[in-house]
Amino acid sequence: QQINMNQKFEEMLGLQLSSMSTVALNYVGMNVSFLGNQSFFDGEKPLDIEYRLANEATFSKMRVINEEGETVRTLDLEKAPGIHAVSWDGLDDQGDVVAAGTYDFVIDALDQEENVVPSDMSVPGHVVGIDSSGGVSQLLLEGERVIPVASVISAQQRV
Repeated sequence: QQINMNQKFEEMLGLQLSSMSTVALNYVGMNVSFLGNQSFFDGEKPLDIEYRLANEATFSKMRVINEEGETVRTLDLEKAPGIHAVSWDGLDDQGDVVAAGTYDFVIDALDQEENVVPSDMSVPGHVVGIDSSGGVSQLLLEGERVIPVASVISAQQRV
């Protein structure tokens, strides 16, 4: 009886993985917005980033950091609590277009006592495939990034 229960459990896990893979496959070819701080810049199209500040800030900026760890651009952000959006045009602080590649986005926000204001963000990505190795379905994004399916906030067809 124990062996039979183990077999049934393994069958259920297999069905669940198959179902999760099917969900993940539906994202292939789509543009997604996901919880994270890293996105791929294609060298042309601006990146739209949503962010949330938990409290009022007196200082609020976003640093754009290249793959070498250098800050290439600093953007001014809203200071009010809530959800906001910022668009990065792919330019550095000197007004030059940066190279295509993966960039990190870091929010530096402080309140009037110079305490860090909690924040989070969602960034865009384009799904090029899935990876179900290890029993977990993940999305493969342009720029050789991998994200969990559960981190996707929204998805739309690529235009």
